[in-house]
Amino acid sequence: MLFERHLPDLDLVTVVVNRADGLLSASVLRKEHDPQWRLPFWGTAEAPAVVETIADADKYFEAAISRE
Repeated sequence: MLFERHLPDLDLVTVVVNRADGLLSASVLRKEHDPQWRLPFWGTAEAPAVVETIADADKYFEAAISRE
């Protein structure tokens, strides 16, 4: 994992992961509840994006968060 950032006002987490092919995977996670479990878990809010740079990941995050 390259970095993660919690956005408490939106209750979202953004995550950037290095992939084996040299690209980056950017994901936005949202807290979800499952009736089977007492504790919430983090699930994907948007489909992960494959990007080349951190700047591209930031653009993806801006677009994904604006849709929330």
